[in-house]
Amino acid sequence: MHSPVSTRHALLLNFVDAVLALYIDRRGLGTLFREVVAVKLGGRNVFLPDLAFYRSDRSDGEELVEYADGAVGHIDSQVLGGFFLRRAWLDPTALPRIDDAMGEIG
Repeated sequence: MHSPVSTRHALLLNFVDAVLALYIDRRGLGTLFREVVAVKLGGRNVFLPDLAFYRSDRSDGEELVEYADGAVGHIDSQVLGGFFLRRAWLDPTALPRIDDAMGEIG
């Protein structure tokens, strides 16, 4: 059974999912899945990530892994050129409007 997530986690995931999905869709980069795609890392090591990005030019999929360690002010995507999240946006108690975030991301 899947363990339940906190409302704090769910709010943050809703925000990141909406902003990232809109960014990917506007640019035709591929597909973003939410908690429904099993990602196999090798052997029997399989997990269900909160979000999984599959580039349109790859049929077998590609895991999107972003790390925020050491990021100051914002987190730049290493996979999706031009995409970033401001650290200030990642407070589930004060999430910005999706349109405001997308206006800044472009």
